[in-house]
Amino acid sequence: TKEKKHLKTIREGLAATVYKRGEKLRDSGDFIGAAKQFKRVAAVAPGSDINISAKFDLAVAFLVAKKWQAAIEALLKFRREYPNHRLEKKVSTNLAMAYLQVDDDLKAADEFEYLIHFEKNLDRKREMAMQVAQIYEKAGRMDKVIEMYEYYLLHFPDPLELAQEARHKLAKIFKKSGKTPAYFKQLRKIVRSNKFSNKDDNDRSQYLAANAALILAQPMLEMYREVELKTPLKQNLKIKKRFMKKAVEAYTDVANYGVANVTTAAYFSLAQIYNDFSQKLLSSERPKGLSNDELEQYNILLEEQAYPFEEKSIDIHQTNAGLANNGTYDVWVKKSFSVLKTLNPVRYAKPERSDLIAGIVQ
Repeated sequence: TKEKKHLKTIREGLAATVYKRGEKLRDSGDFIGAAKQFKRVAAVAPGSDINISAKFDLAVAFLVAKKWQAAIEALLKFRREYPNHRLEKKVSTNLAMAYLQVDDDLKAADEFEYLIHFEKNLDRKREMAMQVAQIYEKAGRMDKVIEMYEYYLLHFPDPLELAQEARHKLAKIFKKSGKTPAYFKQLRKIVRSNKFSNKDDNDRSQYLAANAALILAQPMLEMYREVELKTPLKQNLKIKKRFMKKAVEAYTDVANYGVANVTTAAYFSLAQIYNDFSQKLLSSERPKGLSNDELEQYNILLEEQAYPFEEKSIDIHQTNAGLANNGTYDVWVKKSFSVLKTLNPVRYAKPERSDLIAGIVQ
């Protein structure tokens, strides 16, 4: 026929016939045969409305048949020919699945990221954001990992435990890439989030916050150590005491988290600060122009000033060493025992009983 209205009817009928044949084959489990029929629709009736559905079903048939590359090509072709189609969400979902099957994690992550914006369920949206970040990390795209974790924290600050894990991940990334200011910023966020979210507090969040606080205390300790007790002694002593106070407060806060291996590290550092201050007082620069008698008197006064700090150091080291009685015997407890052998040799530098017995027997 030469009449256009008849031609259109015939073409639509032909397209429907071939499409139905494809559906029959698909329903019987012959997905390759179905794919061939869906592909035929374009050849029989390229301008028919049903051709759009056939092209999408062609891709799905390849997916079910595990012909991943063929499915990817069909889906990408569909996207090119029908941009912004109502099936675009399904196209992206199927592409993500196919990319994962051919180990193209980066492209899969791109599709999943795109799908996040379609998702209405907040729990599912949150899970997808975390999964996308993990896929990007596996693919080595750390810029996208950072982007996704920041997106996650912006939209899903709760539950606390998962948000803290995201901050912990970001901190590790920034540390590894040498972005120190960003690294410390994340550590402060971990500490602050844990502090103001006690209702959601849990062991993991407490652990991450304690470790972050321990790292944040280190700069305080370094600032304290940098101040030398030299002339003008009165001025430098005042500065050193000020930094000492800040360092002591920082490590005391760390110890108060009650996380075993972090507490022992904090106790050890606290004890060492007090011992260091005692030693620095004793070795501080002496005022010039003192007579022998005046110098002797000055040294006696320094010893009197230094002694309480040494005693404080011993007390804290003993507290740390005493944690061994509760089953905590990590590297910091061992270090406290080692220091106590020097600071309190009468009690802690005794030979082992087995050595004594062996000596008597011989």
